Amino acid sequence: MLLSYLKAKICKTLLIPDFFDFDKSKSRRLPITKGKKSEKDNLYKPFRVHDYEQLLILSGLYSEFSNKIKNDLAFGADWSVISKWDENLRYSIGNTKTDVELFIQSIKNLMLWLRQYL
Repeated sequence: MLLSYLKAKICKTLLIPDFFDFDKSKSRRLPITKGKKSEKDNLYKPFRVHDYEQLLILSGLYSEFSNKIKNDLAFGADWSVISKWDENLRYSIGNTKTDVELFIQSIKNLMLWLRQYL
């Protein structure tokens, strides 16, 4: 869900009505990429990541985020939990119920912060 919030903020920042419109709309392609699938894919690749920090940068919120981490210890603790996540962890085993609950709560806390910018 946090990924969706970040991608929604990117759309708002870049004035794109639909994040998934990158695939569908030929009008969104730059003149140099029209009809050239591989170059179009490279153009939008930065937006298709599951990397929270990269999405924060693309959203335009990185400096606000950095200030929040410096000034809010609880927020920083939540970020330290979330920042360990990567796409491959979706398939891992061995996490405890407490680990999962902490991760979910940390995500919820960051989503509350992010919601003010949507």
